[in-house]
Amino acid sequence: MALKTGIKAGFITLVVSVFFVLIGLGTVTGGVWLLWLLALAGGALGARNLASSSSRTSWQLVLAGAGTGAVDGLLLAAFTWLMGTLIRRGADVRHILFNMTEEAVSSLCFGQDITVGSLLLLGSCLLCGILGAVFYQGAILLQQRGIGAQIRIPVLVRQVGNLSQEWERHGIPRWLLPGLGLGALLVVPPFLGTYWNQVLGSVGIYVLMGLGLNVVVGFAGLLDIGYVAFFAIGAYTLGMLNSPHFDIYLGFWLVVPIAIGFAAFAGILLGIPVLRMRGDYLAIVTLGFGEIIRLLSLTLVDFTHGPQGVLKIQPPSLWGFKFDSPLLFLYLIIISCFLAAFVTRRLHDSPIGRAWIAIREDEDVARAMGINTTRYKLMAFASGAAFAGLGGAIFASRQTAIFPLDFTLFVSINVLCIIILGGMGSIPGVIVGSLFLIGLPEVLRGVQEYRLLAYGALLVIMMIVRPEGLWPAARRRMELHEPETEGSEAEDAAVGQARPERSRRVGYLPSSSSRSPSPAPRREQAERQRTTRPRTLRHSRVLLEARGVTKIFGGLTAVDNFDIEVHQGAIESIIGPNGAGKTTFFNIITGFYAADKGTIIFDGKPILGLSTDRITVSGIARTFQNIRLFPNMTALENIMVGRHGLLKINLPGIILGSRGARAEESRALDEGHRLLNFVGLAGKGDTLARNLSYGDQRRLEIARALATEPKMLLLDEPTAGMNPQETAEMMEFISNLRTQMNLTILLIEHDMRVVMGISDRVTVMDYGAKIAEGTPAEIQSNPRVIEAYLGRGATTWKSG
Repeated sequence: MALKTGIKAGFITLVVSVFFVLIGLGTVTGGVWLLWLLALAGGALGARNLASSSSRTSWQLVLAGAGTGAVDGLLLAAFTWLMGTLIRRGADVRHILFNMTEEAVSSLCFGQDITVGSLLLLGSCLLCGILGAVFYQGAILLQQRGIGAQIRIPVLVRQVGNLSQEWERHGIPRWLLPGLGLGALLVVPPFLGTYWNQVLGSVGIYVLMGLGLNVVVGFAGLLDIGYVAFFAIGAYTLGMLNSPHFDIYLGFWLVVPIAIGFAAFAGILLGIPVLRMRGDYLAIVTLGFGEIIRLLSLTLVDFTHGPQGVLKIQPPSLWGFKFDSPLLFLYLIIISCFLAAFVTRRLHDSPIGRAWIAIREDEDVARAMGINTTRYKLMAFASGAAFAGLGGAIFASRQTAIFPLDFTLFVSINVLCIIILGGMGSIPGVIVGSLFLIGLPEVLRGVQEYRLLAYGALLVIMMIVRPEGLWPAARRRMELHEPETEGSEAEDAAVGQARPERSRRVGYLPSSSSRSPSPAPRREQAERQRTTRPRTLRHSRVLLEARGVTKIFGGLTAVDNFDIEVHQGAIESIIGPNGAGKTTFFNIITGFYAADKGTIIFDGKPILGLSTDRITVSGIARTFQNIRLFPNMTALENIMVGRHGLLKINLPGIILGSRGARAEESRALDEGHRLLNFVGLAGKGDTLARNLSYGDQRRLEIARALATEPKMLLLDEPTAGMNPQETAEMMEFISNLRTQMNLTILLIEHDMRVVMGISDRVTVMDYGAKIAEGTPAEIQSNPRVIEAYLGRGATTWKSG
């Protein structure tokens, strides 16, 4: 079994090895070291395949690696011996295999006779296959001992970040490590030569554009295919204001802010008409915008000189020193990339970054959390465009001439590929992706005839092996690889199955140390609390008043002349059959739907016509019938998004890390932890929302709504899918919300035990209209309600 698995992996390794030999990567440009690396990888692959199929001993894993190396080395050696024999006998194989020359065969044979060299190649590949299997076993052993994770590059980066925080506690500046990295980048270029400085400069310009598009696509989830338009705007702005084109020489340093401003303004102009578009439609519209800018550069000859382009663009100068070499431009580009990465990181780790990610996850829910999605979408477009404008300005100055053909659709596709290849939403991934996508083709110029073929093959292999990207963001890595450890628990809850009791949750369960053996005592307690309140609530002021609210969808009247009063401090319920219009009425209150007629007054002010985010900020929060969390954000991040409408967003302060911005973020973090504890999710703040159990997701959704500091909470079927024990806990929790947080609660619920157990008043809807209203006792005895909804078994709920 072990040998068979190794042979299979050996054939895979052989195919790749022969491919590299044929295109010259194993001979002309690098020698056999690349073939050894492939054999090492093949040995690890063989051991991995054997270990994944069943539990095997160490010697069997080594045998699998040896089988891989033997097959790869044997057939590769046979191929080399055959080619060497044919060439020695005068056969010309170059018309079939262009790179198979005598020098290539000699390189594969280590400069020895073809027989000796072929045997050496076989032996070295066999050894590398065994070493690959050994390395794989070592990695598994380290991982089992908790050490393996430390050798992964992204984790090392996090460890470096932790080290910088530790240094800061001891008085060492936190910026020391990034400063040392920047210093190293400034020291290396003089030793690379003109050609590689030019190549790295091109890579750096794409890094600038990649960082900008990463904001738009990676953070905010807005697919922009016409991104090259902003690059062109920045380039033409600098070209026309710093050349003989208009006989204006404003200078590079003065024109760059203008170019960035024009590009950002263009980003806002693009964003306004596409605010309601997403996905494919947004991609098509932005693609059209990019083509419009390119065509304008061709046709507006009086401004752009059309196909002739803008010539004689002046390079920057500083203190009389002119930037007239690839080396100096590379320094300028490195510093620009460093500043762009710094700004991007600050935005990502701020309330602005959380707002963008929330919009990407679920735009409607983001609005319900108080996020002005229009504002933050435009901010994303403007930020991304500004980075592209800076890249365009540097590009124009470095090239000293620009033409419309410099700004084709292919540039946008390249930038999009960079962030996909490097890792969506990852700042280091943009840098690595740019090096791979822009720099690697230059490395492969030694095999000019096959470089695109080799390049494509490497891309395909990479996307198969690492679909999340070369250096994925931590969030993206968790999306694809974090195990859903509580999935089975979630499924049990969804179908209402009983499951083992969990430990007591702070703020969620009663203060007593023992659990009740049955939910009945809790229902009785809730009923006793309910019966003592209505007399006091009758004299409390009306917090929400709806009069004549109507909503019509085509020929269907979903809400028909509906009236309701909700008193401050009350728990009031809306019940009715499915399709009665209950959730539609919630959507009208929270601004998701516009009422066709009627009025809604909340806290003395009309709210119909207000946007959803403004209604949330005014004091109305809600949950949803089907749980709608931000699934790929952690539990803590979900709650912090809920506080967004209460934060004071200061963009300069966020970028500069002002004391006020840090204090605001610290308060949001503390409140997030407090609410996690309150709803019983202490210790789960770093868990992705989608990996929580069903009951925990319900609690998290309520905690997120509470984070908005509402005056009134709208709960849409909060106990749906819960078992009796969880339902009893939720009843008590809802009652405690009123007393502990001074909340008014409006509830939609189908479980009559919940409705009759905790409600002060109940309103019944049927076909969009109100058919009854009163205390739970009155509703249970109402003949019309019994006929339309409750049924003959209604009397069984009177006792709770």
